[in-house]
Amino acid sequence: MKQMETGNSKKKIFPYQAWVFDLDGTILDSANDIARAVNIVRQQHHLPILPLRVIQEHIGRGVRYLMEKSIPECTVDVLILIEEFKEAYSAHLVEETTVYPGAMELLHLLKKRKKQIFLLSNKPELFCRKLLAHFEIDTLFTEIFGGDTFAQRKPEPDGLLHIMNQHKFKAEDIVMVGDTHMDGQAAEKAGTHFLLVHNPDIAQLYPTSFETIYDLFTAAESME
Repeated sequence: MKQMETGNSKKKIFPYQAWVFDLDGTILDSANDIARAVNIVRQQHHLPILPLRVIQEHIGRGVRYLMEKSIPECTVDVLILIEEFKEAYSAHLVEETTVYPGAMELLHLLKKRKKQIFLLSNKPELFCRKLLAHFEIDTLFTEIFGGDTFAQRKPEPDGLLHIMNQHKFKAEDIVMVGDTHMDGQAAEKAGTHFLLVHNPDIAQLYPTSFETIYDLFTAAESME
């Protein structure tokens, strides 16, 4: 776990009433199944498969971005590629996807402490709901939002602003938990707090970060 910016971090982490989580790379380790679906689409168009590390660079900004960056040499309309990806991904949604250690424990801890929990992902909402239901954690969330729920997805603040307005939270009542700049920028634009997990490459840019969500859970557990 990265050291907090101030010695008063114990008071800073747990005053939040609303916890908003990203999904892929934050709660779920889903990159292998996403990459498999991308490569199925590539093979359908007689293109060679890409290694996981290449596809991972494009995960987190929505399906359209994923298709445009992962299959740039294909001349087929991107809307067709999106539908092909959705079909392939639906067939392989949870073959290798797992919940990160500590994620489920953190969600249950927050629920026990009467916090409101939201999901805000750039993945299509239907896939979010299917995945959360598969792992039997969907009922822990007050609301579930995907990349197609609002007019604009992260890094725009639409989802966070909706939570503020709909549930009458102030910005300082909300913390966004995620693993990418998409999450951090959305939080910054909405004026909420942000906790980074699973991304040491950008940890120096954010004052409060954790190597893993398990580290965040253990810190939260100790902060009664």
